[in-house]
Amino acid sequence: MPKNVGKRGGKGKGVGKGSANETCESGDCNACADCFERIRGMVEHLKKEVERAQTEKDVAVAKVGALRERIELVTAERDRLNVDLEQKNVRKNSAGKMRWKIRHASGEDKPAGDVVHSLCKNCFFPNEKFLPAGWHHPNDNDRSMYTMVMRLITPPNGKTKEEYWTNLVTEWVNYKYQTLKRQAATKIRDKVFGK
Repeated sequence: MPKNVGKRGGKGKGVGKGSANETCESGDCNACADCFERIRGMVEHLKKEVERAQTEKDVAVAKVGALRERIELVTAERDRLNVDLEQKNVRKNSAGKMRWKIRHASGEDKPAGDVVHSLCKNCFFPNEKFLPAGWHHPNDNDRSMYTMVMRLITPPNGKTKEEYWTNLVTEWVNYKYQTLKRQAATKIRDKVFGK
């Protein structure tokens, strides 16, 4: 029986304090100096493994944190782009409806639309190929486009002349001018280069 083992078979206070000469034959008594050194080596190795695992864990936690931040940024960007896309679709649909309303004035707006188209084609465009600066602002000057057009138009549904001019008539004038410019450019090109 080894020297350091207590009476009950347990290990006494002097465990691992045996000299290098005191060795057990089986190599697993955990009481002699050789066994103690072997255990100490195993403990040191396990400590290094724990430190390495902790370092790897810290690196992994940092990477996970960085990935979470990146995910939040990408998610926020995705949400912003979705909102932008929805707004563009709404604007596009609204613009399409507005273009249709401008091209095809109907109901109460039809007479006013016909007056604007006729004035643009027969009066304004032959004399001025480009809309003058500030033409879209309501102006009481007798020679202003606003006065010439609104003198001939009565806004429907109790709208004021300024509201009707700003919300609808300016769009009609823009559309008609663009159409007349395209037609004039096509005529010139056909004259110069032939059809």
